[in-house]
Amino acid sequence: KQYAVDRSYCSVDAGKAYGVSVPIAAAYVDVLSSYLFARDPAMDSQPSAAAGPARMEDARSLAKTINIVLAGLWREGALKAGARPFTRSALTIGVGWMKAVYLHRTENDPLVQKQVADLQDNLARIRAYQEELAEDEPGEANERETIKAALEAQIKGLQEQVEVVKSQGMVFDFVSGEDMKLAPECPSSERFLDSPWIAHRVPIAKKDAKVQLPLLSEEQLKKAEVHTKRKPADADSAPRTLEAFKPEDADAYVAVKGAGECEEYIFAWEIWDKTANVVRVWVEGTTRWARPVEAPQVKTRRFYPFFTWQPLQVDGKRHPESLPHRSAGLLDDYSEARTDWRTFRRRSLPVVGFDKGNMEPADVDAIVDAEGGERVGIDAKGQDLSKVLVRLTTPEFNPALYDTATIRAELELVWGIQEALSSSIRTAKTLGEADIQQQGTEARLSFYRDSLDEMFIDLAKYSAEVSLMCLPLEEAQRFAGPEAYWPAGITIEQMDLLLSIDIRAGSTTKAASGLRQERWTQIAPLIRESIDLIGQLRNASPLEIADKHEELLKETLDRFGENMDASRFIPKVGEPMQLIDPASGMPVLAYPAPQQPGAPPGAAL
Repeated sequence: KQYAVDRSYCSVDAGKAYGVSVPIAAAYVDVLSSYLFARDPAMDSQPSAAAGPARMEDARSLAKTINIVLAGLWREGALKAGARPFTRSALTIGVGWMKAVYLHRTENDPLVQKQVADLQDNLARIRAYQEELAEDEPGEANERETIKAALEAQIKGLQEQVEVVKSQGMVFDFVSGEDMKLAPECPSSERFLDSPWIAHRVPIAKKDAKVQLPLLSEEQLKKAEVHTKRKPADADSAPRTLEAFKPEDADAYVAVKGAGECEEYIFAWEIWDKTANVVRVWVEGTTRWARPVEAPQVKTRRFYPFFTWQPLQVDGKRHPESLPHRSAGLLDDYSEARTDWRTFRRRSLPVVGFDKGNMEPADVDAIVDAEGGERVGIDAKGQDLSKVLVRLTTPEFNPALYDTATIRAELELVWGIQEALSSSIRTAKTLGEADIQQQGTEARLSFYRDSLDEMFIDLAKYSAEVSLMCLPLEEAQRFAGPEAYWPAGITIEQMDLLLSIDIRAGSTTKAASGLRQERWTQIAPLIRESIDLIGQLRNASPLEIADKHEELLKETLDRFGENMDASRFIPKVGEPMQLIDPASGMPVLAYPAPQQPGAPPGAAL
């Protein structure tokens, strides 16, 4: 029920109970979600401290390869498309869920909501059509012809090779909050990894159920509870009070009995049992498992492929709070103040009183129905109009009663959003006031950003475990090139000895604010001088120092939001020349200084 209430605040539905609807919560969610997640995380894996000198070179090569491979897997798996609604859901209802699955096209894969149009799915549909043709009674000619036409269309599409055969990769699904259930003994939804089981509800079109749920017979499918998608609410529907919401209002589907007008769906619950280390699939209304009970194809450290972001936890509560729930009173107060202001403006229009006892009914109706500025002719029967018509006094306007500045300031405090991010600045601020306000906003957004980064670090570790165990060398080379270092058969423990999986902090957000950019302009010269000084003291190679300067340039461009390729401005490594050391007379390899022309081979140093 709370999900339905929170979502109403982030739309115009909650404002229907007021004369003026101000969807401030929706605007704040849009601003924060676009700020917190604007791009895929940037991988920043490094060699582990446990690698040791003997394996440090392998660790560096693997870290570089895993960074490139995971970036490619996330891009092809459309992580951004799944993480955008995931972030928006956490800001709206307090919790966001996402499912990450390594998809290898076999019939035993777990259920995924994302539609993957590939050869495997179509072959399964063709087999289902063929079975239906074989089971049809002779009298069902029309239905048999329909199935036959669908079968021919599928075969024709495959013959023309209009679809891409998808082999393997990662898939990222956004999961609505009402589609997830944890075991009752789980103390908090934030600690979902400690739950003995997690259930995920997947709506499946009834026409595709036979393909995706092979263990259900026709009789079992007839017992399955049928649902259809909820129709959009009428724009002119009557306003609803918050008490009128029901738990089923949060669901995008409604149960139906009999044949419906819209497409029918059944609900399959995918139950991940951590205790038994198996995955079960059950359909509401049936009495047996819908798919074979089996262990997950990929065995990872965390077992569950689900990830969550719950930024506002409350100690002792099982479920997190949401920003609309915390600010509900302020949002109602804002809409009420704007509604009262509009009511006062209507009542402040000039009002004329008249003696209707001495006037004809037609004249009375003309005065009552007249609009502002309209000329009305009346028969005063020779009386003085100033004695017949009197302008009545209107209530005195007190702007302080309808001022929303305090409400906006408190809303910005609760949501942690700066005034300049959400609206135009109405009050000029001194430089110190603006700096203090920006520091407060940065602190609050850093709280959101850090917790979101922790989730993406978990996703990076999970993706690294899955890819190292499942992704073949050919696929890794497709992302990282033929020189990719990809050890076959590596275990999770061996990966921990070589790698420290991480992402760059704040890499999902937009460019740094002006305050952070100003700080970076002060820090960057210090880093540049330290690179040269430390490299000189450690007798580092010039190529190593050049690499560090290259990283510094990339970091600077990224912090200023410049989406450009830094390699365009970086010189390539030159070819070494063989020179003669005058002291020893031995040949050595050296690089000529960039400001000097290259010396001929064999020249003295």
